[in-house]
Amino acid sequence: MSVKALFMHWPVALNEPERVLDDLALWTDINTLIVSNAYWEWGCEGSPLILPSLNAFQGLGLQKVSPEAYASMMHFLSLAKEKGF
Repeated sequence: MSVKALFMHWPVALNEPERVLDDLALWTDINTLIVSNAYWEWGCEGSPLILPSLNAFQGLGLQKVSPEAYASMMHFLSLAKEKGF
């Protein structure tokens, strides 16, 4: 199997997740999605990580996204997996 990937930002993925995935499945032969951390900014330290917990990183001063943002991201990933990406 060859990998045909598309790089997308979280805001695109989360805005209309089902439509984005359905359109990609219908109109392209992409089989892999690379989703970036929309919160990361060039040269900025401390952008929140897409993690449910920071327990493994205690003492490092890291931030994480809100539980709601994390749930939305996990929902998108679940839909993508169901649709064969």
